[in-house]
Amino acid sequence: MTDEWTWGDVAADVAPRTDTVDLVLDGQVAADLEAARETLKATQRESDTLSDSAVSTAKSEVDRLEQAAADSVRTFTVRSIGYKRWRELVEKHPSKNEGERWDLATFIPAVLLESCDQFRTEGDVDQALTLLTTGQIGKLFGKARVVNEGDDRVPTLRGR
Repeated sequence: MTDEWTWGDVAADVAPRTDTVDLVLDGQVAADLEAARETLKATQRESDTLSDSAVSTAKSEVDRLEQAAADSVRTFTVRSIGYKRWRELVEKHPSKNEGERWDLATFIPAVLLESCDQFRTEGDVDQALTLLTTGQIGKLFGKARVVNEGDDRVPTLRGR
């Protein structure tokens, strides 16, 4: 690539920053897995007083639940919407409270609709807001912020 370029060249080269978020949709499996991991840790700590079969049983339960959790994972793709569109959304959803950047009740759904490939309609977003947890929505919104507001440092390139 030469130092001579045009904005047409830039437009042809731009690819929106994209990332993914994996969500375990079966909340009960996620909770059971967390509990099973804690049980395994406790069993391993006490392994000198417990039989090896207790550790093996706890490990088998963690393995089973990890597979169940993996089976319920859905991957969401989140991509940058570009500076101009991001600023439009920020301006369209200002906070009514001093010190807050946005009205989260309207800004989060708007950002998810614009940034997340799996949300094609406002109805899709509304369904997600109804079914997913606050933490899951937070992961999606957090990733949308990263791809839209994140630092875009150029890595050190060999030969430059």
